[in-house]
Amino acid sequence: MTKIFYAITCWAAVLTVGVAGAFEPTQNNRTNGIGNVWGSRTSNLDPLWSVDVGAVFLRRESTNFDTNFEPFDFGFEAGVDADIRRRIGDGNHLQIRYFGVDSWSDQPTALIPTPAFHNYESSLHSTEINLRSQRSDWLTLLGGFRWVELQDSRYFNANPNNPNSNEVDIVNQNQMYGGQLGTDILLWDRGGPLTVNTELKAGIFSNRAKSYRERLASPGAQIPPVGMQEDRSYQTAFVGDLGVNAKYRLTDRLAVRGGYQLMWVEGLSLADAYGDRFNTDTTIDTTGGLFYYGATVGLELSW
Repeated sequence: MTKIFYAITCWAAVLTVGVAGAFEPTQNNRTNGIGNVWGSRTSNLDPLWSVDVGAVFLRRESTNFDTNFEPFDFGFEAGVDADIRRRIGDGNHLQIRYFGVDSWSDQPTALIPTPAFHNYESSLHSTEINLRSQRSDWLTLLGGFRWVELQDSRYFNANPNNPNSNEVDIVNQNQMYGGQLGTDILLWDRGGPLTVNTELKAGIFSNRAKSYRERLASPGAQIPPVGMQEDRSYQTAFVGDLGVNAKYRLTDRLAVRGGYQLMWVEGLSLADAYGDRFNTDTTIDTTGGLFYYGATVGLELSW
């Protein structure tokens, strides 16, 4: 599986370099100040830099279920959203985007009445580097490299009031690296300050998944203590991203943005993937899937 991880990483690097070469203007076009395809305006009318800083408000939905507990409900949590772009030719830009939510948290209730304490936490961080090429007035193509880190942690105590109760602590980590391709389509532009666009991205990733599991029990507990166990796996993963954004330009350099984002990830190691095997099975499971969806807002400065 290690070879698969390095193969996907090398593929992502080659993809990024290849897209860079394809997007780079020719020497003639550099002299004339236009890109290799899109020449509807000259470079000096396109800002050299744009910085968009804002927030995401995302909800986490799992495709896995634990029949011992009520469904996990993490609600919406806020996180940072930052996007920096630098023009490298007319209609061509280098983009770096980061967004992340530090922690979702839930304490689901057992379906069978019990004094058990159960806490579940999760976090998500995404960083991507893309090369974007505007092929027409309404279509932009992009390709690049993306890193996604997702962590789940789950703690269970069968009876906090009983010193002999069982305790289980699970931490699952996912580090995904890979290449992605996408499109950015302009949906609305009547020449005024308001524009609306939609962006779709998808890629195949290598997931370096780790699971740390610690089971503690005092003398008299039903399940004997096993201490710390660790398992690792290299898994092929999929990441898809869909966004719709509306931008309203306040001045030539300042704009506000708002929109909706949906993210789908498959091939994950999740703490809730243990399900009914929560107390018995220590094998890592990398068949988990997640959906993230919610609102995005931001303030863009360009110059």
